[in-house]
Amino acid sequence: MRQRAGLIIIQEAHVLLLQKRQGNHFSYTFPTTETDTAADLEASAIREASSLTGSPVRLETKAFVHAADMLEHYYYVSLVPGTHETLQSTAYANPVWMPVAKLAALDIRPKSAAVKVADTAPAG
Repeated sequence: MRQRAGLIIIQEAHVLLLQKRQGNHFSYTFPTTETDTAADLEASAIREASSLTGSPVRLETKAFVHAADMLEHYYYVSLVPGTHETLQSTAYANPVWMPVAKLAALDIRPKSAAVKVADTAPAG
């Protein structure tokens, strides 16, 4: 059964989101990657985060599991100290750093994940 790893990358009280534009409306998602087995989730999350940020990363902890069209396992991920990120746009979205404090006001999908991150995110 396919599963999804969601990435919560926080740096200096900002979280990395993928911004999608439809006309004049912006919506946001957390970066995710899909895998065939639960055993591959952590490795897949590290690869996706490194690819998106252009920086080495560390998987910190599993934050929560969200049930949607497939199980989504969200992980806190941190950039390796002393490295510099170079954000890589995807085919469908642009990565942006947003203040954690603004999450409640944004159109983020899934909204329940945004609420959990806003309530549980480590400071900076």
